Amino acid sequence: MPTPTFDDSSAHGSDRAEPQRIAPQDARGGVEDHSPTSRIVVAVVLAVVAALCAAAAPLIGVVQAVDGSPVGDGVSSAAVLAVALPVVVAVAAAVSAAMRRVEFGAALLAGFGAVTLGIAILDLAVLSDPIDANRLELFRPLSAAMLDATLGSHVLLAGHAASVLAGAAGWSAVHRAALGDGYGHSVYSEHVGRATAGRVGPLLSILLGAFGVVAAAAAFASLYRSADPVVIVSAVV
Repeated sequence: MPTPTFDDSSAHGSDRAEPQRIAPQDARGGVEDHSPTSRIVVAVVLAVVAALCAAAAPLIGVVQAVDGSPVGDGVSSAAVLAVALPVVVAVAAAVSAAMRRVEFGAALLAGFGAVTLGIAILDLAVLSDPIDANRLELFRPLSAAMLDATLGSHVLLAGHAASVLAGAAGWSAVHRAALGDGYGHSVYSEHVGRATAGRVGPLLSILLGAFGVVAAAAAFASLYRSADPVVIVSAVV
């Protein structure tokens, strides 16, 4: 916690001196660096890698049929959105970092990384059982032929991993920026020295809880509609 000092020169003509903040010292006696710059740079680089992987995976192809039969292309609109989203996130984070809006870019990457973690877990099915992966923006099975994962599926998962790491680095940058914003003190003793991000009050917590309820409800809704006649029956296949 920063140590307040008092300047005697400011006490002339007043009853008490004005406190002044000095830079905190780390364990080695040096000045502790609260700058989030290095962390946001790492986060942006990882986000760019994730965007490149997201763009490359559909071009390479994520699956192939065991019998050599063709595999349908993904739904065009969904494919464009799946590629555009990580690209937009990476560009927005890079622009915000260049404009010294580190908190915005870092928080954006942190949120996107958290969402990508869930997608990455679901996309493990592309490696284990591609036909049941339901990634219609990447491929659409045209028959009941068995599918094998290709190099593109590994590129896809590598992009997810980069997004998750970018999110972790972004979260760290947000925390570091909050510690260095000069508002580490609080009227509540348990909040002194904590990042302001941890003292935002109940409103943000309520909003996050509401978003969680909406996301949970969306999990029970139908994600796809299809008129394709292919029906996979495990007992027959």
